[in-house]
Amino acid sequence: MEMLISNKLQSEKEESVEQSAIRVLVVDANSRQAAATRRALKEPPADFVVSPARQIWSAVQILSGVPIDVVLLSLDLARGEGSSAKGDQPADFAGLKSLQRVSDEMPILVMGSDLEQGESALGAGAADFLNTSTHFGTDVLRQRILEAFERRAAAIAAVSQGAQTATPMRILLVDEDSLVLRLLRRNLEHRGHLVTPLQSPHEAIEFVKGASFGFDLLVCDERLGGMEGERLRQLLRRYAPALRSLFFCSQVGSFGVENSSPMSSEFYLRKPYDLEEFGEVLDVIEAGYPWVDGRASGAGSDSVFRP
Repeated sequence: MEMLISNKLQSEKEESVEQSAIRVLVVDANSRQAAATRRALKEPPADFVVSPARQIWSAVQILSGVPIDVVLLSLDLARGEGSSAKGDQPADFAGLKSLQRVSDEMPILVMGSDLEQGESALGAGAADFLNTSTHFGTDVLRQRILEAFERRAAAIAAVSQGAQTATPMRILLVDEDSLVLRLLRRNLEHRGHLVTPLQSPHEAIEFVKGASFGFDLLVCDERLGGMEGERLRQLLRRYAPALRSLFFCSQVGSFGVENSSPMSSEFYLRKPYDLEEFGEVLDVIEAGYPWVDGRASGAGSDSVFRP
């Protein structure tokens, strides 16, 4: 009887630890590297429950049926299985995008030794890049996973408690500069929004076409590589008819200067701008969300310019 009670208590203790642990999916085709990562995360204190996957398709299946908090993804698989992109050759990050389509809210940390490709992964939407060439220790790995988990938890809490914005928007953020992309993404996520960051208008079009969810707001420069921001919005509206936009522009041009209104469908922010000015425009946009019948609640001008 004592043995049964002891076993039951031990089982309940393990179940309690597992429920409170961070659930990590390690996606790596290199079995030795994947095993080393799993061992590192299972070392005491056991704060992580680790699941393995060696291919993108198996990772998609796991994410579709198992609750996961953070994904650790090898750079090779992030670029796309079989990809030969190295150095200055472009990568489309098909693997990373496949996982993002399952859950765009899931923090995905990419691991690899190519720093330039790692920066590109960040621009494609990875939550973080861990440079394996620096031979970081277990503590660093655990800390980076914990930080990604806490950022996601904070965003969810801000939304559920109405701390920053009453209703989160799905925002498509497009910028060719990976550093600008990271900075604006963190700012938007801190306000509780769900952000998909991409580095080219063509990537944005393909992503929206294949996404299983819609977008509320496009945030991008007035001029992107090979395409005007307004043209991008027109193309995206084929798949997201209620899409609003915030354009960064260098001058007033034909936009005109009007009073800020939360009922607008287009917003403009003059460059250069700082995060405080960016936040002020977001305050205006959030005041009119959610949209009613494809428009923001109320009626007003279709063009807002923040000097």
